[in-house]
Amino acid sequence: MKQNVDKIRNFDVKSAVLTHGLQHLRHFPCNDPVHHMTYGKGAAGFISLHREGRVVMYHPDGRRRDLPPASVSVPYMGLTSTQLPGRLVGWGPGASLTLLDSELRPLANALDPLDVRVCQVTEQSLELVTAGSGNVCVWCLTHMVCRVRVTEGLGRHSVFTQLALAPPGPERHHRAFVVYGRAVVVVDLTAGRVLEHKRNLHQRDITALVYSFHLDFVVTASKDVSIRVWGPDWGLCMAFVGHNGVVTSLACCPESGLLLSASLDGTLRCWSMEGGDQVQCFPIEGGEPPLSLGGPMIGGTFFTFSQQGVDFWTISSLYNLHCRLGGDLGGPVRQIVVPSCPLPYPYPTRVLCVSGDSNIMLVAAETGAVLTSFGTGQRVRCADYCLHKEILLVLTEGGTLIRASTLTNPATCPGPASCMVLYSNIADGQRALDEWKSLQEQRCQRPTNKKPLHDKITSLQDKAVLVWRVFPYAQECLSLHLNLFCGHPPLYLTLLGPLLALAFQDPDSATYSLVHFSLLNQSRTDHPPSEDHLDCITGLCVCHQLRVFASSSQDGTVRIWDEDNRLLRTLQLSAEPECLAYSGQRGDLLLGIRGDLYRIRCAHLLPHDFQLRVY
Repeated sequence: MKQNVDKIRNFDVKSAVLTHGLQHLRHFPCNDPVHHMTYGKGAAGFISLHREGRVVMYHPDGRRRDLPPASVSVPYMGLTSTQLPGRLVGWGPGASLTLLDSELRPLANALDPLDVRVCQVTEQSLELVTAGSGNVCVWCLTHMVCRVRVTEGLGRHSVFTQLALAPPGPERHHRAFVVYGRAVVVVDLTAGRVLEHKRNLHQRDITALVYSFHLDFVVTASKDVSIRVWGPDWGLCMAFVGHNGVVTSLACCPESGLLLSASLDGTLRCWSMEGGDQVQCFPIEGGEPPLSLGGPMIGGTFFTFSQQGVDFWTISSLYNLHCRLGGDLGGPVRQIVVPSCPLPYPYPTRVLCVSGDSNIMLVAAETGAVLTSFGTGQRVRCADYCLHKEILLVLTEGGTLIRASTLTNPATCPGPASCMVLYSNIADGQRALDEWKSLQEQRCQRPTNKKPLHDKITSLQDKAVLVWRVFPYAQECLSLHLNLFCGHPPLYLTLLGPLLALAFQDPDSATYSLVHFSLLNQSRTDHPPSEDHLDCITGLCVCHQLRVFASSSQDGTVRIWDEDNRLLRTLQLSAEPECLAYSGQRGDLLLGIRGDLYRIRCAHLLPHDFQLRVY
């Protein structure tokens, strides 16, 4: 038993790479091409319908379930899972709509159905929406009775090939968006009438359609290989161009705010509807182009299928937006400061962020709310914040030290003085006289040309790190304790008790390394070069609760190290982190990405032994 536990523990501590974004889970090849797929409660997972009528069932995580008996074959063009457990709907071709049980046996046929080409269930009711040649219908699932039938205003020759649903809101009825040719028709499903026709949205026929509830956007794709995002008033918000083949399917991921697209060019792509750019491109293994994608898109598995098989995927969200600071327009995040709070007093955790040249924001660590902001008008070299005094200190590149109150928003500095008086009181006259005489010895006719102080820069260029002892109540409060000479210029450093972590960087020799140095016995701990970052290091910080270090780099990774300089985890991001800092008692990691503040719930990504330190 002990040996097994040790094996599990050793395996858990091994370095692992965790990737943000799209990840492939499994592939199931098939000789009989897939014609349609569905997912949901009614299917208890996923179901694929093949061209010859054969059905294959899958668990919610994408594992294949036991195959149904060989005699099971369904005559439908498509299957749609419902919100009722064990209930599905078979539809098409033509005017065919049937309620099925979990074994795909007919339970009830729809009364007087019209042509069905596409079918979807509503999210928050026991209803079903179908669309076909010249019609859009709403069906009650329990009795398969048509509740709403819309034909007027659609045109008999309009064959709808795509369908997207918009749930009802405070000021809007339940709506359906249906596609024919290059047009989208908006149908009010509550009132049973056509609201509007939007024609010529693309230069060629529309091939995919999806509605984003969180942004109230309609997204269309066309044979012209472009993807267009339309706002609530049908104004063009943005367009995505990157696919080299027809886009066959679209899906929105509400958790990450990403748009997914599948194309005949054999790729899946992720697009940011907030940033307006491509986030990730994933070539399909084998090059067989995906014909459709779908799934819950909320913290789970989704599918794609092609002529040769079914693939299952997931979207891993390692980090999420915590606070908007200014984005790309405001400049990169250059510094994140999390002031230490004296324990055990219940001070809240605050985060100070310096972005761009002169922008400073104070943020509540838990909620991401901006408490106050401050613009210096000068380039900021560094800043710090005193929590219990609510004081902001800013050092500019020009050498000006600014003190501001964070009790107001924006933070305020003392105004210009209007008068002055010097209050002088001498308690020891002789001591004051002696001090004055010593000052006179320093008097001269003209200022002495002293060399400017560049202690911080010199310490980098001479490849030395100086360790000082501090005696806060002595007149000579600093005493040199240790002088460490390094082989490369140290870029970042941080302390965990007597353990000093140094980040070295030398682009000429492609050196981007992290070294631990014990101040107690002056020993050094390295790690294998294969674990180093591959590009410039942008930050280094320590989490005292978890007793781990984190480093970030322009190679798009965050690497987490233990006290022995062993690599625990590599977090592969879809962006370049600009700086980082740990925050709070739970070990959350804050990142500057594209000028905004992002958060990683870091503790649960670490080995189990480390998780116990915060839970």
